[in-house]
Amino acid sequence: MLSRLLLSVGLALSACSDGGISGGGSGVVHLDPVLGDGRSPARVLDQPARVVREWRADPKQGADGLESLAPWVWHNTLAAPGSRTEGLLLRAADYRPAEGVDHVTATLAEPLEANSINRIEIDLYHLAAGSAVLTWRSSEGERRLAPGALRVEAVSVGKREETLVFDLAGHPGWKGTIRELTLYPCWRGNQSLELSAVRLCSSGFSPGPDAGCRREASTGRGDGGLLGFAGDRRRVWPTDSGVPLFARCSVPAGGRFLGEVAWPQEESSGEVHFAVDVRRAGEGG
Repeated sequence: MLSRLLLSVGLALSACSDGGISGGGSGVVHLDPVLGDGRSPARVLDQPARVVREWRADPKQGADGLESLAPWVWHNTLAAPGSRTEGLLLRAADYRPAEGVDHVTATLAEPLEANSINRIEIDLYHLAAGSAVLTWRSSEGERRLAPGALRVEAVSVGKREETLVFDLAGHPGWKGTIRELTLYPCWRGNQSLELSAVRLCSSGFSPGPDAGCRREASTGRGDGGLLGFAGDRRRVWPTDSGVPLFARCSVPAGGRFLGEVAWPQEESSGEVHFAVDVRRAGEGG
């Protein structure tokens, strides 16, 4: 799995950048770093995820179709051939919401190394808008996280076949050996859906919401969107270790570089060094 250094950068100054951004007083000009050839690093790294493992539901097996999804073990679940998709119709065997018995649930009955995948996809048809939830237990980091932190949610629009994505890249709890991975295809409401496939994937980088690399595709520039957890989201620019990013601006006397860097803890065996090289326009080297 490829890990990325994530930058959030700007300059505290009162001047104009080469991109035409002006500061009419003391303030911050946000930089738009690019690779050496001028391309957006987020756009370059935004590539399709590589499928590490996939399970496809087999409706031909009827009620025994869940066996085609092994080693996923399904709980409180009945299966039949789907009518809207080529997958399986799943519904709760025992539906008593008032007593807390309602979820269709699947658990992966094999340990999983977190550094082997960072994205889980499910192809399904929800009868209504809602969400799917993924929870897990890890061999590392559980004591440092609040209860309920080891969870990712994927929102469904419902009433159509769709792919829901659980993006785990950079999640502080996605590390070590995943001892128990549990999928709730319908987190709330009617426990009836059609499931076609489940995939474990490895993705080098997936832009977050409002990604400039997609919004400004015609210019070849742009950031990787807003990424983060627990409500703390930053606009970021990804890069690989050892691959520099470049930005141009006019820096007045007293201007200060401001930067924040995120780096996967499991990729670091010691200190991580981050360097800034400032040069005048026209200087080589």
